[in-house]
Amino acid sequence: MTALALALTLALPIPVDVCFNYSCAAHATALLDPLVMNAAGELLAEADTPASERVALALVIGQIIGAVAAQTPIRHDRPRNALAESGVDGRMDCIDHSINTDRYLRLLQRLRWLKFHTVGARARRAPWLVNVHWTATIREHDGGPEWAVDTWFRPIGQPAAVLPLATWRQGKEAE
Repeated sequence: MTALALALTLALPIPVDVCFNYSCAAHATALLDPLVMNAAGELLAEADTPASERVALALVIGQIIGAVAAQTPIRHDRPRNALAESGVDGRMDCIDHSINTDRYLRLLQRLRWLKFHTVGARARRAPWLVNVHWTATIREHDGGPEWAVDTWFRPIGQPAAVLPLATWRQGKEAE
């Protein structure tokens, strides 16, 4: 797709539902600006390998979250489940993060902007029988490896952590 064709792809804001306040106790709708989304599409269009698409996805997911945060209480969220955010409107646990990230990934898939990956089911881990954690996932086409796309570890608007799902299931994080 040429840059001009991509720029003309989205002319209207895209509504997206976001959940927060732990376990999706609250919801809000944000409007994704066409400029933000067209820039995301251009970044993904430049990807020419599965690895470069994952790098682009990490950036794009961070940009989308930043745009959503500017319009919703999730701007108050801190990385992980910070004690400082106890009772704060907009706080998010891994359930909120994984559901929202899955929605953003599925939007990108509906726009046909993913060339090398398909959105998978959300994944769960419990590396120490407690400390359950959730993430969104992607899989390389043709049965390739699965990847965790986790936004819970990092500040709002920062690139998502993208790492092999098998590594993530072992309790590891992206660097």
